[in-house]
Amino acid sequence: MLGNMVRLPMRLLLVAIFAIAASSLTLAQDATRVLEPGGTVAGVLDSSTYAVVYTYNASAGDSVSVTASSPSGLALALLLTDNQGETLAQAADVNGVGSVTVSSVTLPQAGTYYVTVFRAPGAPLAEGTFDLSLEVEAGTTTAVATPTAVATPAATPAAPSTDTVVYRPPGQVLTTTGMQVILTWNTTADLNLQVRTPTGGDLYWDSRSTADGGTFGADANGLCELLTTTPVEQAQWPAGPVATGSYEILVFYRQACELPEPVDFTITVTVDGNALPPISGTLLPPADGQDSVFVTNFRIADDGTTTMGNGGVYTGAFDTPLASLPQPQPLQFDVPVQGAITTEQPYLTYSFTVDDSQLVSLSMNATAGNLDTSLFLLGPDGSVVDFNDDTTGTTNSAISNLRLLQAGQYTVVATRYGQVLGGTEGEFELVLTGQVSTLPEEVQSLNLPSGDIEITLYWNNGADLQLLIRDSAGNSVYDDQPSVASGGRMVSFGNIGCSRTQATPVSYIYWPEGFLRAGSYEYEIWYQDDCGDTTPVDAFLNISVRGELVVSQRIRPLPGQKYIGNFLINVDGTVVPGQSGFDGGSEIIDYQPFVDTATPIISGQTVTGAIRTNKPFDLYIFNGQVGDIVSIGMQNTGGTLDPKLFLIGPNGFEVAMNDDEIPGQNANALINQVTLPQDGQYIIIATRFGAQYGGTEGTYSLTLQQN
Repeated sequence: MLGNMVRLPMRLLLVAIFAIAASSLTLAQDATRVLEPGGTVAGVLDSSTYAVVYTYNASAGDSVSVTASSPSGLALALLLTDNQGETLAQAADVNGVGSVTVSSVTLPQAGTYYVTVFRAPGAPLAEGTFDLSLEVEAGTTTAVATPTAVATPAATPAAPSTDTVVYRPPGQVLTTTGMQVILTWNTTADLNLQVRTPTGGDLYWDSRSTADGGTFGADANGLCELLTTTPVEQAQWPAGPVATGSYEILVFYRQACELPEPVDFTITVTVDGNALPPISGTLLPPADGQDSVFVTNFRIADDGTTTMGNGGVYTGAFDTPLASLPQPQPLQFDVPVQGAITTEQPYLTYSFTVDDSQLVSLSMNATAGNLDTSLFLLGPDGSVVDFNDDTTGTTNSAISNLRLLQAGQYTVVATRYGQVLGGTEGEFELVLTGQVSTLPEEVQSLNLPSGDIEITLYWNNGADLQLLIRDSAGNSVYDDQPSVASGGRMVSFGNIGCSRTQATPVSYIYWPEGFLRAGSYEYEIWYQDDCGDTTPVDAFLNISVRGELVVSQRIRPLPGQKYIGNFLINVDGTVVPGQSGFDGGSEIIDYQPFVDTATPIISGQTVTGAIRTNKPFDLYIFNGQVGDIVSIGMQNTGGTLDPKLFLIGPNGFEVAMNDDEIPGQNANALINQVTLPQDGQYIIIATRFGAQYGGTEGTYSLTLQQN
């Protein structure tokens, strides 16, 4: 989704939320999540479980009443839906009496129904216990169904359907008083209202009109300049025709202008004088680099009737139970498939099978409607492997040049921004391919020379990023040394010295045809200077060997950070990409499991060892006393090894480290004359520049002196 705010990918976070949801589903598979007539079940809501879903297997004509009460004083809300996700009844304990009931709801047909218990909007308590009971007043109950409850902050997704859902383009209905969408809250925080229309219109603070007559009012508390404790934002359409179809409403918490506190808000939608039930919610202040956003939707039918959809806080995570998704359709390489995403059908799934270490790309492009696509790729074990919401400058989605390291069946989930909460709809085309070019046109237009090895780095702003490649002989190609004996050459220098000459800065290093040399290569991207441009850096690194893309990474460094990685070219020309990541201290090395097998060393002793691709560090231990003065030296005795040393104290904290004994002159490592702070066992980590991310290899000698 583009527009109101920038959203950054959070791969490590997304995977965590998915794991929690999967765990909750497993725990939910027991009889305590199945409602039986006359019975009572107990549950818990807390900071990680926003809602709990229960099932009831009904006969046609059953008339049910459901009551939720909280002995701990938690204000509750109830939602009763059918197996298509349609709301049959809802109620909330708005007065905080500790109990809420939906009464005498007739269930029209036999099947599974869902009861969702969640915290009432604006409830003062965030967690507590509850009891839930079901009474059947008419009809005949049937056997208890398998429970499908899941703890989730999102609305209950629609059950899988074998029917084909067709996208219907928007029409028009005539109104006499127009349409209004109003957001209100009661703090000085800067919230933003955004409304997306079925015809592709977009109203918010920086897009104040649409082709169909919609207008956006004041940006309340905008930029924290003119503050009020009674802010109102409004999108409105005048009397006359308005589009039918699905509208999406988003509320962004942009910034806390005074106190960083949660904000309660209310959304009111009025269509031709008819007010829909208001939606209330709460948003927390946004974390750095992340959105805090609430998503909901409403629909205007062809006959002018209006319905309000579910709403909730949207994290961007994929936390929908796999069992509730449609059955995957087969997806073949280079064969486009078409589909439609609607509120009735917010997900479509596809599957394909690969061998290990295969490179794949996926693209999902909207072809009709206002669909804002979102794409998830799940591995053979059902976990999220990768995802994408927006490609650069569009609301389409793409996963490019992803190397799948595990053989097996993968599942593609085609959906939309907001998923079950979202409101955009339309048709799309999905394509699975192998390697694709990820270079933007302005980079391709440079006509850079081709070679056996090609390394391209490009980014989005005026910052000075240094690209350095260390070859298999240990020689480095970079802006200060643009050529080396192995044939490596640097021919494009990015923003060297803050001299920006391109809209998209490009650094390019290559080895011409005929200069391919086997061995370990290391790459380093160093954020040297922001050059007065504080826009966050969004950089892309592509490495190809003999025309095959072997490394494709998106890198978002902070000033001063170094991103390091490696790849190995075997003698037969095959390539093995290694680990990569931001350089740091000893915290990036997972050495703790190997301390028990560390080699003892005493003062005056010299030991020898080797650092290899599959063994990036060695451990040594010695006993020290507070006040001891120690020196540790690590010298390269063969190969390309760039030594690096860490000294870890008895408490597990890093006491000292060294990379180069004399920076720029002597690449050996020396921890010199360090006073030990306490008694106990000390650990020496002998490694290389970049540790597991580095690419240098070789033998070494290590000496300890202790006084």
